Amino acid sequence: MKNLIVEECKKNNINLSNIDMDQNISDIVHDIEQAIINRNILVKNPRIIMSNLWNIERQIKDSIIFKTENFRTKLDDILTDSRYELCGDFLVNKQFIQCTVLQSDDITILLNDKQKQKIIELGYGISSYKIRKGNTIREVYCEGMHPNLNDVTKQFCLDVDFLDLELTKVNLLLLEELLSQFNMKSCYILYSDKMKIMEAIRER
Repeated sequence: MKNLIVEECKKNNINLSNIDMDQNISDIVHDIEQAIINRNILVKNPRIIMSNLWNIERQIKDSIIFKTENFRTKLDDILTDSRYELCGDFLVNKQFIQCTVLQSDDITILLNDKQKQKIIELGYGISSYKIRKGNTIREVYCEGMHPNLNDVTKQFCLDVDFLDLELTKVNLLLLEELLSQFNMKSCYILYSDKMKIMEAIRER
C-alpha cells in the first residue's frame, strides 16, 4: 500500500531518500509534510500534494477498517434499513428531513405543524444526505436548503460534540435529528433570509 505514496511522490518529483519508509503510513505522510514545511523538499504546489497524500493515507486506513468484522457488522445493520444505500464511497439517505427545531441566540423553538409547513414553503429542508463511508461520521454532504449548509461545498456544519462519532445506526439517527434543527446563531444564509425564517415561525 505504501507504493501509492511512492507513486504520488514520483509524480511530483519528491525525493524520498531521507524519509524512513519502514514506518507506518501516518508517520511517512507526517515526515513528508514536515520536510515540505522546512523546505527540505521543494515542490510547486504543496497544498495540493499534501491533500493528495492525506487522501491516500485515509484510503489506506479505511481499506483496513472496511475488512474488519466489526465494521462489516455495523454497516450491515445500517443497510437493513431501506432508507440507506451504498453509492461508491458514500452512504446515502434519500429521505426528506424537515425542520423541527429552531435555535436562535436566546430561545429554542419546537415547531408545530403549521410552522414546519411554512419553513418547507420557503424552500428549506434536506432532500438527501450522504456521508463518506468510514469508521466515523464525517464529511456530511446534503442536497436541499439548510441554514447550516455551506452553499458552495454543500457540506453540513457539524457540532463539535458530534465530530468523529462512530458510524452506527443509532448515531445516524442522531445525525438526522441534528439535520432537522436550524442553528440560527451560526449559519451561512443572508440576514434577509434569516429574517424570513424568523417571520415564518412567528405565525402560530
